[in-house]
Amino acid sequence: MNKQIGIFILAVALAAVAGVLVMNKNNSSALPEKGVLLEGLKADVTKLDHIQIDKAQGLNFSAQLVDGQWLVAELNNYPVDQDKLSKLLKSLVAAQRVQAKTTKPEYFDRLGLRDISDQDSLATQVTLSAGTKSWSLLVGSSPERGHGQYVRLSGKNQSWLIDQNLELPMTDTDWLKQPILPNELQQIKQVQRVGKQGWTIEKSDPEQTNYTLVALPEGRLLKYPGVLNSVVTAISQLNFEQIQPNDEELWNSYTPTLQLIVGSEAGQSYTLELAELDDAHYVRFSSQQPGQYWQNRIYTISSFSAQQLNKSLDDFLQDEKSELPVSETVTDEGEAPQ
Repeated sequence: MNKQIGIFILAVALAAVAGVLVMNKNNSSALPEKGVLLEGLKADVTKLDHIQIDKAQGLNFSAQLVDGQWLVAELNNYPVDQDKLSKLLKSLVAAQRVQAKTTKPEYFDRLGLRDISDQDSLATQVTLSAGTKSWSLLVGSSPERGHGQYVRLSGKNQSWLIDQNLELPMTDTDWLKQPILPNELQQIKQVQRVGKQGWTIEKSDPEQTNYTLVALPEGRLLKYPGVLNSVVTAISQLNFEQIQPNDEELWNSYTPTLQLIVGSEAGQSYTLELAELDDAHYVRFSSQQPGQYWQNRIYTISSFSAQQLNKSLDDFLQDEKSELPVSETVTDEGEAPQ
């Protein structure tokens, strides 16, 4: 009798195990197959016309393709850094699902994949549009070990580990074109500081290594041959921290500190104005060529950049009592702090 009961219990147990195996098999077959993350994107990537990137914590990056160039409409069509955007698109086209993760919303937080409608969400939502077609996904954290990133298609509960690490903007301005000036205006021939303490530096030949000071005061010497170059570098490689449309009333509330007239090798001329308020520093540009993206805006810049722009004549010259020239091995005034 006991033997029969034992056989019955064993049969029930085996049946239960078989049921679990069948259930696991069915669940496994119900999962989407491993493969391309965003189906159809590769075929239509050249047709994309809008990219939206959002976070719960306030990031709202929206770029549109206009005449072959990606622009941010909310900032009056300021250009996007094409390299950064291209890198993201290449990663999304190449992205492969390599491992299925949880489908349970209560576990999404562990992967950084909660919906961005939740203010505590750490996810970034990326939406790509090509006419009537669109692809949208939530991008979460990366695994502590190994390569890849956790993602979840918007509106779906199935999460995945993919084989790509997606580089995304952290702020609204992260992916805007830097430095401010376009390439053709970065090739500078002459810079003139306007005002009583003014000065003019120039290059008579583009191949010339160092700029020269026009009307060098009698009996004075430059601190070192390349001392004037730092001002030109500060102008041509000027980056901004924040950006806003030009507002004359707002600009007039600042304290003006500097005005430079800059001439490019291409024969174009533009004006740079520097101002400050409390501990903040602001720049704006203007020229006789209206409609350029870098004009009619107020840029917030770092204090280091402001110092590099705001140079007096004495900043270039040796002390009047100095008898020995400064070593020519000194070539700049240090790099901007990271």
